[in-house]
Amino acid sequence: MRFSRDPKLQPNLNITPLIDVVLMLLIFFMISTSFIFQPGIMIKLPRADHSDTTTQKGAQIMITADEGIYFERIRSTMSELEMQMRQFPDKSLLLIKADQNVPHGTVVQAMNHAKNAGFQRIAIATRPTGE
Repeated sequence: MRFSRDPKLQPNLNITPLIDVVLMLLIFFMISTSFIFQPGIMIKLPRADHSDTTTQKGAQIMITADEGIYFERIRSTMSELEMQMRQFPDKSLLLIKADQNVPHGTVVQAMNHAKNAGFQRIAIATRPTGE
């Protein structure tokens, strides 16, 4: 048995809408991935077996391994630090994130400036031992 084909009915696949959708997705992902990357301050926190987690918001000081100081993510020097902390409105909590290789004296100096600026509570950030 032989079936005959109608020469007018040829299957036709239109890929133009598929190409449009793929290009739109490509443009969307290219634009959105540029917003995901945010340069950060590299700090390797010291390890601690016991630590309390805090959900309170407060000011932050970050001290990098090369002793770069950042108050609220703005580069600062130790001499400018106290003046910047005095201008901060909420002085209930200060979180110090210092790299594990920073000398102890640098952290104590930052804590001294925080107390002089009027901060009531000072916390030092650590990471759990299991990480």
